[in-house]
Amino acid sequence: MNDLNDIVVIGCGGHSRFVISMALDNKFSIKGLLDTKKDFDESETIMGYKVIGSLDLANDLYQKGSKYAVIAVGDNILRENIYQKLIDIGFNTPNIVHSSAYVDNSSSLGEANVIGPNAVIGSKVKIGNNNIINTGAIIEHQSELGNGNHLSLSAVLCGNVSISNNVFIGANSTIIENISISDDVVIGAGTTIIHNIEKKGALMVGNKARLIEK
Repeated sequence: MNDLNDIVVIGCGGHSRFVISMALDNKFSIKGLLDTKKDFDESETIMGYKVIGSLDLANDLYQKGSKYAVIAVGDNILRENIYQKLIDIGFNTPNIVHSSAYVDNSSSLGEANVIGPNAVIGSKVKIGNNNIINTGAIIEHQSELGNGNHLSLSAVLCGNVSISNNVFIGANSTIIENISISDDVVIGAGTTIIHNIEKKGALMVGNKARLIEK
């Protein structure tokens, strides 16, 4: 019988190091890693933990008693597909919140969210499922985050921002207050968004300053 604190990590890329560290911070024991690719390296270890198979092994692990899984994949579309597969199998996909993160008691979280060190989730924030909120990211009061989004390092959502699904927000980007962003939008690193983005799948880059008073 498996230990109740065992967790399977899905993904073997760079993001897996971050997620392993987060899971350990949450007092989970790492059962092993599953690669998203079928041609995985059977000799590979990551941070001392063995890659025990590909994602095809997930159902077998569940049947043998592994009930918890965390997804260590940065790509939104791939992560969403994996999430749906894990849910179909029956895995519990808990929120993994670093001990240094601040999550206001009035906020609400779905499941399978990974919230990194020193992240801040403000008052009355609503967060769906399967989001990455990376190190130092801030989601301020009354903002809403849908499903399958990725907020990179130190990204900032000011108050009352609404993010749909599968949105990527690059490092050090800022979304000013009262902005809405549609599905599948990609926002480049260091970009400041001052208008709603209604076009699905839009790519937004750059940060052009303008003189407002001389």
